[in-house]
Amino acid sequence: MSIIRILDQILSPSDQLLKFKNEARRQLEKTNYRTAKRRFLFIIADSGGGHRTTANAVKAQILSEQPDACVYLMPAVDILNTPQRLFSRGIEEAYNHSIQMGTYWMEPFLFNSVYMMELPVIHQYIALRNAQIVAEFQPESIVAFVPATQEITYHGLQFLQKEKEIPLYTVITDLVSMRHNWIMPEQAFSFVPTEDAKTFFEQRGIPAEKMQVTGLPVHPRFYQQGADIASLKQKYQLDPERFTLLILMGANGSQSIYSYCKLIDSLGLPIQIIACCGKSRQVQALLEVYARSSKIPIKVMGFTREIDELMQVSDLLLTKPGSVSLVESITQNLPLLIDASNYIMWQERGNDTYVEQHKIGMVFRSRQGLKAILDLLLTQPEKYADLKRNLQNFPKQNSTALIAEHLLQAKSKP
Repeated sequence: MSIIRILDQILSPSDQLLKFKNEARRQLEKTNYRTAKRRFLFIIADSGGGHRTTANAVKAQILSEQPDACVYLMPAVDILNTPQRLFSRGIEEAYNHSIQMGTYWMEPFLFNSVYMMELPVIHQYIALRNAQIVAEFQPESIVAFVPATQEITYHGLQFLQKEKEIPLYTVITDLVSMRHNWIMPEQAFSFVPTEDAKTFFEQRGIPAEKMQVTGLPVHPRFYQQGADIASLKQKYQLDPERFTLLILMGANGSQSIYSYCKLIDSLGLPIQIIACCGKSRQVQALLEVYARSSKIPIKVMGFTREIDELMQVSDLLLTKPGSVSLVESITQNLPLLIDASNYIMWQERGNDTYVEQHKIGMVFRSRQGLKAILDLLLTQPEKYADLKRNLQNFPKQNSTALIAEHLLQAKSKP
C-alpha cells in the first residue's frame, strides 16, 4: 500500500503541471450526488457505443423509478493520471476512427496495446485511483458495464475495506462471445444475456445463484408500444408506401454506409433508405451530396437518439453484428440484415449465427449476397413475412426493468 501511495505522489505532479484535475472527480462535481438519496456508480468505456448505451438504459430506468437518485457513469479511463488517460483516450479514439473507416481488423492490435495496465504495480495504482472516487462518491453499489474493470474495482474496495459493504455487479454487454474476465467470483451478482453465457461462467467457477439471465438491456423507449406510425413517417418525410431500409453501423458510423447506399441505389428496387451516419460527419456529408441525385429516396441523418422511432418506421435493419443494435431491433420486432462481409470484431462474433439460427433475420457475406437478399425479400413478400412472424414469437423480457429493480431492491435485502 505504501508503494502505491509513493507512486501516486510521483505521478501526481504531471497532473498539476498540465493543469489536469482528476477527470472523474471533475465530472462528478457536475452531478447531484451531494444531495442524492441513492447513489449508483456505473463503470463504462467509450470504445464503441455499446457500453455507454447499455448503462444509459439502466440509468434511465432507475431515475424513472427513483428521480432523486444519482447514477454516475464513469468512463474507466477517467480515473487514470494524465499521461495514462491521454494514452488510453488515444487508443479509444483510434479504435473509434478505425470503425468509422470500416477497418474493424485493427481492433486486436489497438486493444492489445493497453495490456500494460495489467502489470501489477500499474494495476494496483489504478485500483487506488478508483478507490479515491468511490470514497468521495460513496455509492450504494457499483456496476461494471465493461470487462476487465471488475478486478481493479474490487481491489479499490479492498483498499477502502468496503468490499463487503458496497456490492459489485456486472451487466454483460456482449450477446454471444464471452470473455473470462467479464465476471469474478468475489462479485455480488451478475446479469448475463443468455443461458449459454450463464453456462459458460458456471463452468469457470461462478455460482449459478450469483447470476441472472436477463437478456441485454436497452433504453426504456424501445419497450413502449402504440406509436402512430403514419405520423412518424410524416415526421421523417418518408414515403408511406415504400419498403424502408434502415442502415445503422453503430454510434461511430462507417464508410460502408455510403458504399451500401450507392449499391442499393443501383438495384432498381422499390425501396427507400434511412442512413444513420452516427458521429461520422464525413460519411454524412458525402451521403447528403449523393442523395440529391440518387434514384431512390435516401434520408441522411447524423448521430441521433431517436433510433427507437426510426426502427418503428422501418421494415428492415441493415447493421453490423453489434449486440446492442441487434437487441434493440429484436425488441422492436424489426427483421435484421447482418453485414458479415467485413472482419467481425471479437466481441461481436457469433451474433450473425445467432440471428440465422433463430430465423429473425438474414446474413450477407458479400456484396452479391446483399443484392440477392434484398431482391428476395422485396420480390417474395412471404419470405419477409416469415422473418416478421419469427420475431413476434421470439421470447422477450424487459431486461432493463429487471436489472434496475434488482439494484433498487438490493439495499433493503439483508
